[in-house]
Amino acid sequence: MDPPFNFLPLLLAGLVAFAVYRDAAERKGARGSTPWGWAPEVWGVVGFFLGLFGALIYFVASRAHDRKRVESAPTRRPFVL
Repeated sequence: MDPPFNFLPLLLAGLVAFAVYRDAAERKGARGSTPWGWAPEVWGVVGFFLGLFGALIYFVASRAHDRKRVESAPTRRPFVL
């Protein structure tokens, strides 16, 4: 590899880590919890060290977390006259 391209894997890992951290922080602020209960900083570290695979893990965990929240949502009684 040429010297200018040595930073590309680190740049990609940093971008993935930032995206995963930011989404986890927004979820924690909006919903009060993150997927699997991990702190946004932990998700950022997972995104940095595992790269795109870490982002895939986060995506799967967030989908499962959203589905769990929908299934456990309280149901309302229908309006009956």
